Amino acid sequence: MKKITKIFQVKKYINNDVEHFFKAKEKEIMDLAQKLGKIFGERDQPEPKGDEITPYIGEVKTQCESMIPYLDDKVQAQSHIPEYNSERQKLMVEEIRINEENTSLLQRNNNLKTDISNLNIQDLNVAVNIVLLISFFLFLSESTFNTIAFQAFGDNLLFALLLAIPITLTIIVLAHIFGTQVRKITNIRTKRIVIISVLLLMLPVFYILGQMRSVVLEKEGATSIGITAFVIFNYFFFVATAIVANKYWPTSEQRKRYTEYIRLKAELTKNEKQIRANNEHISKLNHELNQKATQVNLILFYREMKVDEVIKLYNKAISTFIKTNMIYRGDRKIPDCFNNIYPELIISQRFDNYLTLPNS
Repeated sequence: MKKITKIFQVKKYINNDVEHFFKAKEKEIMDLAQKLGKIFGERDQPEPKGDEITPYIGEVKTQCESMIPYLDDKVQAQSHIPEYNSERQKLMVEEIRINEENTSLLQRNNNLKTDISNLNIQDLNVAVNIVLLISFFLFLSESTFNTIAFQAFGDNLLFALLLAIPITLTIIVLAHIFGTQVRKITNIRTKRIVIISVLLLMLPVFYILGQMRSVVLEKEGATSIGITAFVIFNYFFFVATAIVANKYWPTSEQRKRYTEYIRLKAELTKNEKQIRANNEHISKLNHELNQKATQVNLILFYREMKVDEVIKLYNKAISTFIKTNMIYRGDRKIPDCFNNIYPELIISQRFDNYLTLPNS
């Protein structure tokens, strides 16, 4: 348990009304003690033997005790404790709920990590990026190559390029589909038949493009490259794209597994974020309750400090009463009751313990 005396070194609570009241009351009580000491001293009271001091200092005692209700009314020390205890109880309930939720989330995260590990997934983004990068390079190369063919429709280079781009993109996409679909065929003979069939189906397209390039080159006086060479170039781009797609493009099963991997990772991240948010929430509640406990403890400490001041004032007033009484006594005798224990003040409540700070 943390004691408020440690906190009091750096923080302090003061009630100005109480301070002014106590200062005025101290003077009043000390004057009263001196007055009573003189009055009873001139009467040689208390009696030297067998008398009690209580009847003679009763007014001083009453005045001192009256300071405590005023103090309690101003600082309301006791009223803060039920409020604090209620909030602390709510915090304990909230902590239990948060701990149960975090335990559940941690267990779920352990299961997610196991599931992720069992998927044995490699980052498909790398493979996809490789395919896209190589395909883009082949697309640019073949687009440039096909632009020459479409110049057969006119010398406008921009017009030829606009015709070449969609045709080239179509060829690249067909090559990609061809490469990925062939991969699904398990029968070797069937696979060979499909490959040969597709290549033969593409021959008319490549032949027409080659013929168009030849026409353009003949216009420019270059006849060294024949249609066959152009067809071979087109087949090279087509086959290269198909091979890249066949080797690197993720299969349907891989994509499904990767989608599941992304979902699990997203859930894991979400749970971890929720756990952090829960911990921050509890830390904030603990901090707020700690601040309240500190403030209440300061009030309790202040109340106890002022009660001690009242007790000291009471003792001081009795000492003043006795000294003044002895000065004005005619018999010069010291009453026995002056050596006895003074009657204690009746104080409504003393706080021996302070509030326990959260997480202390």
